[in-house]
Amino acid sequence: MSGGTVEQKGIVVTEDAFAFQNSALTDINGDDPDLFAGTGDRTTYLKFDLRNTVAGNINSAILRLYIKGFEGTTTPTTRLLYLERTSDYLKLPVGQTPEQWTEDNLEYRYAPTSAGFIGTVKTLPANPAGWVEFDVTNYVKDPTVFSATDGYISLAVRGALFGGDTPYVGVDIASKEFAGGDFAPTLVLNQAVTQTVPLVANVDPISPNPRVTSVSSASVTFNRPVNGFDPTDIIFKKNGQVVTLSGVTLSTANNTTFAINGLSSATTGSGLYSISIKIAGSGIYTFGDATDLLAGSDTESWNTTAPTSIQGRYIFYNNSAFDGNNVAATPGDDAAIATDKSALRPGNGKATFSNYTSYSKGINGVIIDLANLPTGSLSEEDLVLKVGNVATPSLMSPLDVPPEITIRHGGGKNGSDRITLTWPDGTIKNTWLQVTLKATSNTGLSAPDVFYFGNAIGETGDSVGLPTPNTNVNASDMSRVVASYSGFSLVNVLSLFDINRDARINASDMSAVVASYSGFNAVKLIVV
Repeated sequence: MSGGTVEQKGIVVTEDAFAFQNSALTDINGDDPDLFAGTGDRTTYLKFDLRNTVAGNINSAILRLYIKGFEGTTTPTTRLLYLERTSDYLKLPVGQTPEQWTEDNLEYRYAPTSAGFIGTVKTLPANPAGWVEFDVTNYVKDPTVFSATDGYISLAVRGALFGGDTPYVGVDIASKEFAGGDFAPTLVLNQAVTQTVPLVANVDPISPNPRVTSVSSASVTFNRPVNGFDPTDIIFKKNGQVVTLSGVTLSTANNTTFAINGLSSATTGSGLYSISIKIAGSGIYTFGDATDLLAGSDTESWNTTAPTSIQGRYIFYNNSAFDGNNVAATPGDDAAIATDKSALRPGNGKATFSNYTSYSKGINGVIIDLANLPTGSLSEEDLVLKVGNVATPSLMSPLDVPPEITIRHGGGKNGSDRITLTWPDGTIKNTWLQVTLKATSNTGLSAPDVFYFGNAIGETGDSVGLPTPNTNVNASDMSRVVASYSGFSLVNVLSLFDINRDARINASDMSAVVASYSGFNAVKLIVV
């Protein structure tokens, strides 16, 4: 805001009254032509309506009071008059609805709280009379005062004297009810009346940029104090997409520069981020002038390249009862994850029953949770897939059926991206699958990630705990399935005997076991 003309405007007091401790606590003196400021807790309260005043335009503010006279017959050695910051609300008992004070409801017992000098203490002549002035510019322009009173300014006038003839003497000030209001308390403002600079917001630079860590807070600076700014006015984007923020708060000491706090969770992970301030419909306006709305905002962008990491490797029963018998990759696949199975990793040694499934449809679904996926997409070129019923990985062969690759952003562990690989039923059965997620610009990995899952249809784990475990499928597995028939009851995803994963153990599972008797061709327990 700059330029324009300067005008002087006198604002007559809106409400004026005094409260007297030694009178009845319920006395109301709002219609009295006299206001008193003196000892004995006789305090004058003034309120001015500044709702049509632009705080940022004010150059100076002078409070003028007309002193009609004084009390007492003995000349004091010192007579003082001073102002205090005052609440715009009555000091009501706890639990009562807050109520602004007026000259019609101000009683001593509920008089507004006042504390803190406004400007300097004024020393008066021994026998004061006429106009006296106080510079209240800083108080009137204080954004916290304007904000707290919503366009009204309240203050208290107090007095003190030393060497007088009684402890209850003071100064008699004309109220707005005296002489038709010609001597009413008046606030004289010198203010600019023309604005030439629009209200704009500047988002301060994020540093460092580029970066590898999240941003905990940002700041935005307006070119003058504002009202109406809240977190819904922040436009936050990741990779060009608007993201709704949660848990974000604003803080400010001057209503000009605001800290945007609580951004850490929203700025975790790699991507191009940006912050700007909404213009249309934001409700942001110059402090004290609701007609001067926000006209512009810049956009601050930054790049974060966070380290990519694997958060999880899972096998799931695709196209089973647990994912709704759906061949497509959907959020429903999460319920079909074989949580009792874990990926075999290089260095783990010999495979165990926890590394392979007995699913009659083979391996048809694998999930990888990848945090901070740089580009948001993957292709077959980012994977190496091999299969083989072998005891050592070096003998495995490339898988000639590419997977369907689906990415569910934010759907994985700890908010990571969930990558789902699916194959047609029966593509990979009674063998081992080696998955290598390569270190590429798409994956962001610093080194390839390798893991294995196996499948031995009908194997119920009957050799678990034996000195030499095996994957043989035979009459022992058949007996275990028969003994576990579920009838009309449903079983969960962890059942060892639900071979076709239809949530039941019945003749279909028995048939799957019989059809998969391994004889001398059992799946080998691979060593990695």
